[in-house]
Amino acid sequence: MFELRVLNGQHQGAALPLIGEQWSIGSAGQHDLALDDAGVESLHCRLQRVDDNWTLNAEQGAVCDEQGNALPSIDLTLNNAFMLGSVWLCVSSAGDEWPSVPAVIPKQPEAESGPARNDVPLEKVKSRSQFLNRTTGIIAGLLVGVIG
Repeated sequence: MFELRVLNGQHQGAALPLIGEQWSIGSAGQHDLALDDAGVESLHCRLQRVDDNWTLNAEQGAVCDEQGNALPSIDLTLNNAFMLGSVWLCVSSAGDEWPSVPAVIPKQPEAESGPARNDVPLEKVKSRSQFLNRTTGIIAGLLVGVIG
């Protein structure tokens, strides 16, 4: 027997026995596995088993592999974690030890390489210091005139 295991989040430690061929996962209560965690969509994905092959297909949300790469579909291997929203899960044999949550550092967007753009003219920004100097001078003049 196989299980879909929740490795972290609000439902950490939950295990769904995988009996059948297809399971729906999402935040809506009518799914086979309902997850209320951040980033989990109403119908996030579907898990399918064909013979000894496990496939995770994205629906309304991204599915990420163990390295954190978002993919439309993932071929799963037993005990290898995957991520839905902020939740790590895995498919395991019921007798296997629970794997740990992968330590994945989110990828940063790559900076554009190449020369800086010169085609957009720079806009001159007025300095506040000039305004403050003028205002300070007017106030000082008024005080000298009043105090005298």
